[in-house]
Amino acid sequence: MKKRAIVFLAGEFEKLPPNFEFRSDDLIIAADGGFKNLVDLQIKPDFLVGDFDSLDQSLLKIATDWQVVIENWPEQKDLTDAEIALDLALKEGCQSLLFLGAWGGNRPDHSLGNLALLHRLLEINIDALIYADGFFLRLCGPGNYRILGKGIVSLIPLTSVVTNIKTEGLFYPLEQENLYIGASRGLSNQFLEEQAQISFETGLLLLIWQGLLPKDF
Repeated sequence: MKKRAIVFLAGEFEKLPPNFEFRSDDLIIAADGGFKNLVDLQIKPDFLVGDFDSLDQSLLKIATDWQVVIENWPEQKDLTDAEIALDLALKEGCQSLLFLGAWGGNRPDHSLGNLALLHRLLEINIDALIYADGFFLRLCGPGNYRILGKGIVSLIPLTSVVTNIKTEGLFYPLEQENLYIGASRGLSNQFLEEQAQISFETGLLLLIWQGLLPKDF
């Protein structure tokens, strides 16, 4: 099984995915204010990284008491705390990353920047997911994908066109069809049953769904 990093960021966080379980070999990284979420869960991370501009000093003391490895960065830097955590995960040999607290809050620029990090990981063939408000976000290149859950499924093209999309297990099926950026046709589909399949030939597709962590993640 691929070595996995669980990265806690300082955006909105309510709970872990419904079928998520920590594994003994998970690398747990807290980025700055994301450490608070781990304190609330009473889970010790392996690393705490960032410039700590959004981390209360009392929480920093907890990290010290827990003997967390702390990497303190200057506030004036060229990387976000999320990208610092990403680089650390790659350095430690992780092949998949799950981001929690990567969306929402009062910084839409950070939310979009975190989404952009998925593109960097896609280019080097690293599996990556954002989980936020009961939804998973996954940036997909051409290929076949299986998702699990119930409720809403949205397919959002991030290139001018995504070609030859085929779906199975969705209420509104696509049969070798194209989706175009700027058009909303792929939004608000629905699971017919717990599993759905999506495949396409060219382009970049942002896949968003309510439900469960993929079994192979």
